[in-house]
Amino acid sequence: MPRPSLVSLDRDCIPVVDSYRAKLQKKAEKVLSTTIPAELAKLDEVLKNVMMEPDFNEEVRDFTEETVSSYELMLDEIAEANQGKQMQLEAALGLLLGGMKPQAAANNEEDETGAEETDAELPAADKQTESNMSVESVDSSSPSEKVTIGKKRRRGSIKKTEGLKLENKDSNLSLDIKVSNISEGSSKAEEKELQTPTIGINEPLHKLSTLLKPLILNLYDTVILLRNWITLMIPKIEDGNTFGVEVQENMLVQLRQCEIYMLMLIEEKGAYHLERATMISKLASNGEIRDYMQYIYEADERHCRKLQDGARLIRSQYNVLYRSITQNYDKITRPRGHANKNNMLIY
Repeated sequence: MPRPSLVSLDRDCIPVVDSYRAKLQKKAEKVLSTTIPAELAKLDEVLKNVMMEPDFNEEVRDFTEETVSSYELMLDEIAEANQGKQMQLEAALGLLLGGMKPQAAANNEEDETGAEETDAELPAADKQTESNMSVESVDSSSPSEKVTIGKKRRRGSIKKTEGLKLENKDSNLSLDIKVSNISEGSSKAEEKELQTPTIGINEPLHKLSTLLKPLILNLYDTVILLRNWITLMIPKIEDGNTFGVEVQENMLVQLRQCEIYMLMLIEEKGAYHLERATMISKLASNGEIRDYMQYIYEADERHCRKLQDGARLIRSQYNVLYRSITQNYDKITRPRGHANKNNMLIY
């Protein structure tokens, strides 16, 4: 296949580039005449919002303090509930292992001789009865707790139960502590009550971020469109009469800087959530270190100020770009004072 010549490339590509440049020209004119003024009107309304006031920073901080305080309160309630269960368990174990007499021996003392009998004096049948007995907890506030003593069963005959089982390797006795649910509803309510607490997002700050995100993306898209349009307006490099080209290059620099600012605002949102999540995880595992808590307060307040400054930056960028482009519109569209289609650069 013969290699295409430069003439054939010009003949095939120049119409395509000219068509695309004409479309960008129409879009750029619409942006300058309609889009930018409309966005500036929106920004004026946004800047009048109460979320742009300095007092809103205090509201953001107060919300975070209330959220963290609620989180700590729920952790304390869970700790108290667990401590109560632990005390009940220790009481049951103390009753079982600390001084409880076998039931069969107690009945023999009252009915027959009234004398104390030891475990060694019990007959084999009574020892078998002792090893399989069940003792209800004396704590009336926890009627659902049951302590069971029984011989070791074979692995195949062990039933699946929820509770604690203690075994002594030197004997054939085992201790099963079973906790039965009173009802399915109470079990679900207790599980819900003791569920691990969480710290949610800052709602006021999230509203402000949601309000500004479309404005940031609109300016970013506008900058990309204008940058592509001006790039296709640059003529080929020639000696002399380069002032118009310098104007175009200066505008491209401004547009590129604005693009970087918008990207920074977009990335700032994700970086803030990652930073906050890291601090919350450290606070959950090291609650005694109060600096983590203070850092979360400061991070929310700092991000609020950045969003407020970002809204003002967007308006400033719109004003600067609109003024620069409209004042130098002739130099941007006709950098050499005439329109020569064959002198356009293809990028």
